[in-house]
Amino acid sequence: MKKICVLLVVCAASIILMLSPVNLQSGTDGPKKYQLTLVDNKTKKIKVMTPKLIQGGATAPEEFAVYSTGKIDDVEITLIDANKNEAYDEKGQDAILIGKSTYAIPVSRIINIKDKLYECEIETDGRRITLTPYQGECGVVDMLSDFKCPLKFEMLILNSSDIFLDVSKSKTALVPCGSYSLWMGYITDKKSSVVLKNGEMKAIEVTKEEDPDGKKKALKIQWGAPFRLDCFCSLQDNKVAISESVTAYGSAGEEYYNFIPSVLPASVEIFDAAKKSVAKGAISRSIAGTNCQNVNNEVKGGYNGTIKKGAEPPYTLKIAVKNSLLGELKGEKEIK
Repeated sequence: MKKICVLLVVCAASIILMLSPVNLQSGTDGPKKYQLTLVDNKTKKIKVMTPKLIQGGATAPEEFAVYSTGKIDDVEITLIDANKNEAYDEKGQDAILIGKSTYAIPVSRIINIKDKLYECEIETDGRRITLTPYQGECGVVDMLSDFKCPLKFEMLILNSSDIFLDVSKSKTALVPCGSYSLWMGYITDKKSSVVLKNGEMKAIEVTKEEDPDGKKKALKIQWGAPFRLDCFCSLQDNKVAISESVTAYGSAGEEYYNFIPSVLPASVEIFDAAKKSVAKGAISRSIAGTNCQNVNNEVKGGYNGTIKKGAEPPYTLKIAVKNSLLGELKGEKEIK
């Protein structure tokens, strides 16, 4: 009977230890399980900007009454069922807050805590997270040093398959080796913001490069200014229609959109083959639901103009914005 009692005590103690949060220790290669607390508080809601909200150009955070929270290595972790389907483990769909940030990143197979990478497994109900120190090859990315822009990032997420990592906080961001794209960036101050996505940017190839002394060598990305503007336009029977949707691109091809405040109105001027001005005006402020599919239907919120008689193609459109979050913006393209 004593042996049975001792066995029961040992088993009970093992179960309690397994369910209790433990701290990660350096040199520990095995998986560690952390118990999180599912919070269902209708009076105290967590407010957070999820990646989906930011991608959609939201101006205010969304409130979540149900979420899961806990601490890992003294760092607060919060899981958010961002699509509200009662699952917390959907990579790229649900969100995770690491630390005290109010900007969540997508749930990822790999996460970074205190500049250490971990394989991350989340139980569907959000009550437990298992971390295993990442054993694969890593590289270092510096997306900040050569980014030419007047404002700083709140969030800058690189994506490779089911990996989403925020590299906005360090010039020596640690990421697994592989091919990455710019999934999303978010620049903001008290009154302005703009969202970034990959656009025409080439893949970012992260390799395990080292200096002669054996230290990891950071891959630096040159991007940001100079910026160029682009928009959709069409020509038919000497009539020009330009959409109100204006996009800016950076020097590496990255795309900037959802400007708050709007970059509109933007001035537009059209030149003929002899470089003479044959039409000019302005793209007015954006009106939801309008587009530029057919020049026979006038563009509300865009620009509609007629090229002067006697002008000869090809026609060149020049578009400009004097003041924006990114400074002065200009663009030039042929109208076809």
